[in-house]
Amino acid sequence: MSGFTVQAFEKQLNNLNATQQSIQTLSLWLIHHRKFYQTIVNTWMKELKKDGFILKSVKSSRKLTFMYLANDVIQNSRKKGPEFAKEFKSILPKCFELLAKEVDTPTIFSLDRLLKIWEERNIYDKKLLSEFKAILHAKHKSAKQNSGINEIGASNTNKSEKNSSMRSAEELLMSKMGEEISKSVDMDKYEDIEPEKLIKTLRDLENNSASNDEETRKQIANFPAEIFDAEQFESVMGKDSIENWSKVLNEAQRILIQYNNRLACELENRKKLSSMLVYFIEGQRRSLTQKEKLFNEYREKLKKIRSVREELDSHLKNLPDLSQLPSVTPLPSPIDLFKKETN
Repeated sequence: MSGFTVQAFEKQLNNLNATQQSIQTLSLWLIHHRKFYQTIVNTWMKELKKDGFILKSVKSSRKLTFMYLANDVIQNSRKKGPEFAKEFKSILPKCFELLAKEVDTPTIFSLDRLLKIWEERNIYDKKLLSEFKAILHAKHKSAKQNSGINEIGASNTNKSEKNSSMRSAEELLMSKMGEEISKSVDMDKYEDIEPEKLIKTLRDLENNSASNDEETRKQIANFPAEIFDAEQFESVMGKDSIENWSKVLNEAQRILIQYNNRLACELENRKKLSSMLVYFIEGQRRSLTQKEKLFNEYREKLKKIRSVREELDSHLKNLPDLSQLPSVTPLPSPIDLFKKETN
């Protein structure tokens, strides 16, 4: 392995991506150079603080990758020595405070899972991990309250805020589109959609859709530009070329008509698929409602069974102990009762 320098480490951090191979390769290199553990942790923290990304989603992903690297180093270096775990422990409170302010909500959930893994594997004690989690959520909630609402209406928004607003607008648009699709579907014609049928329809649409036909689109793109512009067409039209241009136009018309028909067919298939998706989701909702109802019924039955069992246990406990009863003369048998007296 190459020798350790801060510059080399910074370069590798810049080239780090979220793939397992990238994280593990750099982690092994750092563990190999663990005698520089203090410099490594300080440099890692310095690079984590950098804010060179415009989009918050990109920034969040980048910082999460840094945390995954730290996790890999901490866990895989424990057998060779506790240096990294102890050194990271000293800076993790500031680290989680920074992350809480700068990352998005999905990344917070990912960090929660990371803390859960540390708890399960006893990387740090539960009390410390609870403190990390409290810092993470308290600061994240505060950051959302301070900036989440105001940045949408601010007049002097920066690029990050604009991209955030664009994402919100896209999400709102997709939500409205989903509502419109649901409204356009006639629920009176509802039918159960099997998952296999839905998957087959999706695959057929993906494999046979006209919009994915690159060959035809290239063919259309390679048509002479003159056939799409009347003025250009007139300028190149001559007596000798009429027949040739007629063949070109007829061929272009044939291809375009066929392609338009295929696109129209694809559009209809996509509408059918939209209806199928709405019906499938509705079916899942109905199934969920039934399962919840059944669950509640059996839960009530279980409560009754437990109640009867407790009552039965109480009666059993109140029964007298037969072993402590005084000995008594046994009752006569039926034969003795009905036996005739003999003289």
